[in-house]
Amino acid sequence: MKLNKVIGILLAATLAATLAAAMTACGSTGGAPETGAATEAGSGAEADRDGGAGADKIIVFQSKVEIIDQMEELAEEYEAQTGVEVEVWGTTGDDYMQQLKTKMANNQGPTVFSLLPGSESETMGNYLEDLSGLSFVDKIAEGMANTNSQGKIVGIPYTMEGFGMVYNKDLVNAEDITDYDSFVKMLKDQKANGVNGFGLSQESYFLIGHILNTPFALQEDPIGFIEKLNAGEVKMADTPEFQEFAKFYEAIRENSYNPMEENYD
Repeated sequence: MKLNKVIGILLAATLAATLAAAMTACGSTGGAPETGAATEAGSGAEADRDGGAGADKIIVFQSKVEIIDQMEELAEEYEAQTGVEVEVWGTTGDDYMQQLKTKMANNQGPTVFSLLPGSESETMGNYLEDLSGLSFVDKIAEGMANTNSQGKIVGIPYTMEGFGMVYNKDLVNAEDITDYDSFVKMLKDQKANGVNGFGLSQESYFLIGHILNTPFALQEDPIGFIEKLNAGEVKMADTPEFQEFAKFYEAIRENSYNPMEENYD
């Protein structure tokens, strides 16, 4: 079995619209401890480059619980076509990285798993296979492949997501909310009517993680700002866009339900 086949199926099945997550093959690089899953993934990647035999089983681990049924159906279809068993693991976003680290450290790591570009990929870098030689990498849109510090491709984009807010048009006229004051007025009006004006939930992604992209995106050079932030050259507390964002969050806290009592489901 060639690794590009399973990733190709994953690409076709899960491509959505807007910031890229990467589906990554497990390998043993940079002196990382080698796991059984790493051996399987490594042989899969080499098989695509060299034409050799591939793995008899593929384990896919990803955090998007909303597509787990479709992934399992896809795994069954792939096994029926190729004879290669595909096992799909899933978990919620908050637990995913910790579970992945634990499984890798205990020699129970998956063959293929999903990571966000940036810190997640850097953290797991020693486990990532070099995928630069796979036959389809030239078809990846410019800037969308997940690369390491050496410029090698270590992740194939398989989904893109947009961060935004949805609203109930029967309760809110979006044209009436144009600034901070009108937003606060909406929250207070909804609260007076016994309605939660802005819903968040207790999971970190939905409490702060996703929406915090907004003040970063408003920077003239978001990547440059993050690099300065990591170097201690700037502070979020001193940046106007983050100060404004904090005002909105304070208003949400004062006029909405306690998000720690709500969950994603």
